[in-house]
Amino acid sequence: ETATVTVQNNNDHSCSGNGYWDDYMGQCSCNTGWVGDDCSLDTSCNGHGDWADWPSPGVCRCHDGWNGTNCTEDKRNACGDHGVWVAVSKETSYTGACSCENGWGGSACSVQNPCNGRGTWNNTDNDSGCYCNAGWGGSNCSEDKRNACGEHGTWYSYNGVGSCSCNYPWGGNDCSIDTSCSGHGSYSYNDRSCHCSQGWVGVECSTSTRSYCNYNGTWIIDTSKPNGGFCDCDTGYTGSDCSTPN
Repeated sequence: ETATVTVQNNNDHSCSGNGYWDDYMGQCSCNTGWVGDDCSLDTSCNGHGDWADWPSPGVCRCHDGWNGTNCTEDKRNACGDHGVWVAVSKETSYTGACSCENGWGGSACSVQNPCNGRGTWNNTDNDSGCYCNAGWGGSNCSEDKRNACGEHGTWYSYNGVGSCSCNYPWGGNDCSIDTSCSGHGSYSYNDRSCHCSQGWVGVECSTSTRSYCNYNGTWIIDTSKPNGGFCDCDTGYTGSDCSTPN
């Protein structure tokens, strides 16, 4: 009994020994239990996994401790006494990592207390490190960040990289900026700063640029000027800072 699988530009007519090449169809016809362009995927998963039809043409979901396209790689001892291998499928390619017991870390779960009791070790197929408890940072969660975000946020860190998660309506790198921008600008979450409307400056857009002109004129931004702008004086005033009545 065979299952037909469409093949595009397959030059391997051996069908991996698990089927035969159909010249008329221009594709492999796989024996029961085998699928794939070249009939190389074992739907029994070697007895160490469960077959899933998606993504096409299918993939083995390996049981803990096993890895590989057909779950033939024995990883039961890869994580020592303090973890278990968990395979991760990406289409028909396979990667995986050790899932460590609490209090153990490292690629083989051989490092005790890697996060100094202030976080949880996490292994993935392409990255590993400590998920630190709130308020702690650094690669091993040894950096005290409990005050890094002031009274309006909390520091979170993974693998030595962290930032403040701010309570609404606060923002900025240290959660010290009111994102209302004093009603005179808009807050950008990309650069975590206020972008002020014309006539207003400051971290929170709270300073009127008319103060630059003694409140007798309007500050005009002009980066070609030495001071970055100039005063456009109200009627009745003159001078670079509009301080002179005329």
